[in-house]
Order: sequence, then structure tokens, then C-alpha cells
Amino acid sequence: MKTHLKSLVFLSAMLAGLALSAQKIYTTVPEQSKVAIKGTSTLHDWQMDAKNFKTEMVLEEKGEKDLRISGVSFSCKSSDVLGEQKLMNNKAHDALKVKQFSDIKFNQSEVKMESANSNSFKGYVIGKLEIAGVSRNVELPFSGEVNSGEDVSVSGSFRMKMSDYGIVPPSVMMGTIKTGDEITLEYSFMMQSEKALSAVK
Repeated sequence: MKTHLKSLVFLSAMLAGLALSAQKIYTTVPEQSKVAIKGTSTLHDWQMDAKNFKTEMVLEEKGEKDLRISGVSFSCKSSDVLGEQKLMNNKAHDALKVKQFSDIKFNQSEVKMESANSNSFKGYVIGKLEIAGVSRNVELPFSGEVNSGEDVSVSGSFRMKMSDYGIVPPSVMMGTIKTGDEITLEYSFMMQSEKALSAVK
């Protein structure tokens, strides 16, 4: 009898855990997401946008006030970083060494949550950002909102230097127009749930 009772209690605890904890994999909705690279030059400010990128993350709810993020990744073809001017695109692609290193990638190793509840979250995602064949650890700030059970919006911005990745800031007109070393990455993702997974820890 005691054995059956223990089994029943254990099963009840498992079912309760399944009810309270669910993982969902989210991926970007392309037409509602954007990654912009902004910088300066001796002539004017400039902007290029990443096209055809993919971002994924796992969102886990464990009760109303416990929201956890994991499995964050980003990928984009270096040649899909484009601006309005063909000359600038060519210079940027040369600087990114697109023929040698075709991909820009980020993979999360840790997440630091500053605040989180069932409706919103804020923190830093830590991981390796690889550009032009150079990989460096970065902390990317983010804030997000849970719009519905299937849609989540995430945004943030991050300053970095091209030289940190061995990139020589592009110049045009025989070097008379030079871009600044520091750039800002601005990201805004609308993400949609792919599927829900039950989780017990």
C-alpha cells in the first residue's frame, strides 16, 4: 500500500510539473524583424541592414513569474549585409571577407535575466559572436514582451568596434571618405512559436 501511495504522489508531482513548465521554440518572422548596422563617416552617418537572417530561442514558463530563456542563436550570410549604395556594399563585403567567411553567427552560452514575468522580460544574452572569421564573447542587452501565447517581440542595441574582429573600416574616394571604427547593432525581432515541449526538471 505504501509503495502504491508513493508512486501516486510521484506521478502527481510529475503531472503538476508538466502543467507548470512548458518550453516553446521561437523563430523570427522575417517581414516583422530587422537588424541594422549603423555607423559614422567623415561625410555622413550610414546604415546597412542584414537580410535573410534567422534567430531562434527557447522560452520556458515555470509559473506566472518565472520566465527563462535559452538556446539563443542568430545566423546571416555576410553577403546579405546591404545598404543603399552598391559601392559601399562592395567595400563592406571586402572588409567582411565574404569570400572566405560566408556567415555571421551568434550562439548563446548564458543568459542573465534582470527582470521577468509572464508578460515581459529584460536582461543580457552572453555568447560568441563570429564575424569575418573572428569569434569574440559579447553581452547583448535585450528587452521583450510576450504578446500572446505564440508571439514574442524582442529588441536591443549593442556598440562594438570593427577592429575587434580584424575588420579595417571601409573607405572610398581614395581614402578621402572614411568610416568610423565604432558601429551600433540595433535588433528588433518578432518571433513566433514553432512548437511546445513539455519539460520536467
